[in-house]
Amino acid sequence: MAGPGDLLQFRVAFAERRLAEEFIDRVAQGFTLFGKRVAVEELEFYDVFSAPIPEARCFKLEFLTPLRFAVRPLYKRRRAVFDFLPRPLSLFKSAVKHGRELGLLKLGVPFLRWVYTYVALTDFGCRGRCVITVRLPNGGIARGFVGWALYRVFGKRRLADVWKALRVAEAFNIGTGRGMGLGVVQATPLECPVK
Repeated sequence: MAGPGDLLQFRVAFAERRLAEEFIDRVAQGFTLFGKRVAVEELEFYDVFSAPIPEARCFKLEFLTPLRFAVRPLYKRRRAVFDFLPRPLSLFKSAVKHGRELGLLKLGVPFLRWVYTYVALTDFGCRGRCVITVRLPNGGIARGFVGWALYRVFGKRRLADVWKALRVAEAFNIGTGRGMGLGVVQATPLECPVK
């Protein structure tokens, strides 16, 4: 909960530049949130697809809000089962699915097979607990992984596609619960350690 005078920061992503510009124009004038007037101090616009594609074959993902992936059950269940481990295939499957739905990516099964073969999770960790539980405004709870993970790409052929998918992941989150703010990630290119 935010109190009076507290600074708030939020991020909004759009698949279409025109919508982003209209949003910025309206938000810059200030707006009302839960019946209270919000004064906008700063706006930042970042086009994730205009920045050059990194050539780094190693990268770090920081999971800023809980990350979870729904697991398709083999038997019918009342409650969903979630996987909290940031496996490369799960990450890229989510990014590709959302990128295709938004018309931002044309990647598919051949790319995901390539990811399964050539992208490795090399390390992961967190400060304190890796899986945390957060209370949702509707009274429910959500659990997920919060921390960091290191990855290495062992092939160069689809490296540009890896970074395009990571851009979608950064802009639109990954995993389940994206609309609640889950799955916020930040990707950082890294120098690969010498073998």
